[in-house]
Amino acid sequence: MDCVYSNATANSYFGRTISPLSTPSLVASNSDECLSAGGSSGGSAAAVAAHCCYAAIGSDTGGSVRLPAAYTGIVGLKPSYGRVSRFGLIEYASSLDTVGVLARSVEDARLILSVIEGVDAMDSTSVASHPVSAASTASAPATAGSLPLAGKTVGVPNEYFVSELDPEIVERWRSGAAQLAAAGATVTHVSLPTTRLALPSYYILAPAEATSNLARYDGVRYGHSADASAVTAAAAASGGGMTTASLYTATRSEGFGAEVKRRIMIGNFVLSSSSYQTYVERSQRLRRIVTEDFKSLFQNGVRHTRPPCFCLIGRVSDRCCCVV
Repeated sequence: MDCVYSNATANSYFGRTISPLSTPSLVASNSDECLSAGGSSGGSAAAVAAHCCYAAIGSDTGGSVRLPAAYTGIVGLKPSYGRVSRFGLIEYASSLDTVGVLARSVEDARLILSVIEGVDAMDSTSVASHPVSAASTASAPATAGSLPLAGKTVGVPNEYFVSELDPEIVERWRSGAAQLAAAGATVTHVSLPTTRLALPSYYILAPAEATSNLARYDGVRYGHSADASAVTAAAAASGGGMTTASLYTATRSEGFGAEVKRRIMIGNFVLSSSSYQTYVERSQRLRRIVTEDFKSLFQNGVRHTRPPCFCLIGRVSDRCCCVV
């Protein structure tokens, strides 16, 4: 019943996920020097990178498909919200959750997307979309006077050059921008002034929605259920008899890990009557403002924005600043 909720897939009930890029000797010793597969869809990324499967799907709320792909050297695709049905997904934050694809090539990712995209009667947020053709993902060689990305404009947000960026990442980012320019794209610096507001907004809205979604795991209808001895112990600790509340307490104490409990506590706090307007309503307004920033760029001719990966391939024991 436990959830990963981690940018390193370190909080899973089954233990941490180690990147296939780690050296065999470190893996054999289960060393803390092993490389992280990223998270929270690190298991999917590791399976694809290790050639255990053709492709895999994962859920992305704030980077949980894209970050593992970057950490393991594969392709991570987060479609627009609603393009892929969320039916069957264990919800984290329903207004942010997106089902994405992890594959070893752009074409493989396109093929998987073509199978899973589309309207689903079981998901009212799913929408119709135009399929991506094979020609649009092919890296056809440029002919005389014609470059594959000619006519495309790529925006590089100034606000994404944060102080925490490693110099090597900055250099890779600039190299990638140069490659896009060489392929014919117009690469331009743009401004997204509300970027700094996105992270605090996320860490209010996501736990608030998670608190609501995880309420169903009560030991009766879904998932793990604590045994009688644990329920009895919970009842004794509360000073009362065995009740439905003691079943809930024992089940959720056993079933949820420390990180999940932290996010539930945050969610309960911001959803309280005394805090809702101060935190949740403000964050919803901030999200709309951030969205309008992007819309403004796209309406002015910018077709894509290019963010960096905020961390080098990190070790399992490291912390980094990516959002998941």
